[in-house]
Amino acid sequence: MSDYFAQIEELQAEAYGLPDGPVALALLEEAVRIADSHNDVELGYELRQDLIRLATFSGRHDVSMVAFAWCVAQFDRNPDIYDEYDLLWQYKWIVGNTSEAHTISRQQIEGLLADMERRYRAGGHSLYAVKKLRRDVLAEMRDVAGAVAANEALAGVERDMLSDCPACVYSGDAEYYELLGDYEKQYQARLPMVEGRLSCAEEPLRSISDVLLLLLRQGKRDEAVALQKQSGRKLRPIESNCKDVAKHIIFLTLIDETARAKKLFERYFPVGNSAVSGLNRLALLRAGLVLCDKLGESRRAIKIQLPEDAPPAGANGQREIATLREWLDKEARAVAGRFDARNGNDGETRRIDQLPELFALAAT
Repeated sequence: MSDYFAQIEELQAEAYGLPDGPVALALLEEAVRIADSHNDVELGYELRQDLIRLATFSGRHDVSMVAFAWCVAQFDRNPDIYDEYDLLWQYKWIVGNTSEAHTISRQQIEGLLADMERRYRAGGHSLYAVKKLRRDVLAEMRDVAGAVAANEALAGVERDMLSDCPACVYSGDAEYYELLGDYEKQYQARLPMVEGRLSCAEEPLRSISDVLLLLLRQGKRDEAVALQKQSGRKLRPIESNCKDVAKHIIFLTLIDETARAKKLFERYFPVGNSAVSGLNRLALLRAGLVLCDKLGESRRAIKIQLPEDAPPAGANGQREIATLREWLDKEARAVAGRFDARNGNDGETRRIDQLPELFALAAT
């Protein structure tokens, strides 16, 4: 066994023994670097398959996209060597995360969807995965008309082995109904995961986090509180958890558990504030705005630990809530504006404008 292969095996073993996150990701990136330095293309391909999965489920979509592009180039050079199924399955992860970065234009996203469809057709596969992905991406881009049209195009298309698992299908449906403001259908789509009948890599945590506010809308506060306590322990300080964390912060704020909400915000905001995904950062910024509005009802200042680029604390360690809120709002609107410009609508800005409406849920 060559020295470099043994070194790579050690890095792999260490990475696989760790939870998904930046440390494991750095270990696999080093393994890839070593394979590339020895021009070991097949090993580099194999390692990147694991790197793509880890980066995807850690929220590092920048890493997964670069690794995937390399794998596609190698596959196209030697299609008989590599597994087409794995490549096409991972294509869904890559395209599904394009909406997370405002720097990826709609034209580029359409180009990726077109290339994905071409490859699925060439392999004789159903287009269900491609059509569902188009709807889900447009929904996240707050394109109501586009998402509705894509959903209609999805009707009647047969599923196959490359289609998402049932949990992911229901989750995508829920996000589509959220865009439409159909909270009852959104809730029903989440139930199979919340009740433990379906699960996958991101479920049921994603669905449980999502139904917290839906349960408040239904007046089921006690049920929501129980679910929050159950799922809150599963949150981890990695980028892929940012949107779920934001929902927990907002929920806890609305039910007057501001001390717990503040603790979550302090722990996770540094992760969200430096997130590669602009939507992850925006989610935490919005949650911070809700928290500030609630805290501002009873006090002028709070002691809260925040990243260095946040407004500085005073000599007593306190931060003016109004100043902090102003900074969060400015940052949130800047991020939202960039996504709105890419998406061709004002969906993200409107979500900020609508935050005060959430406080009505606490009274139900």
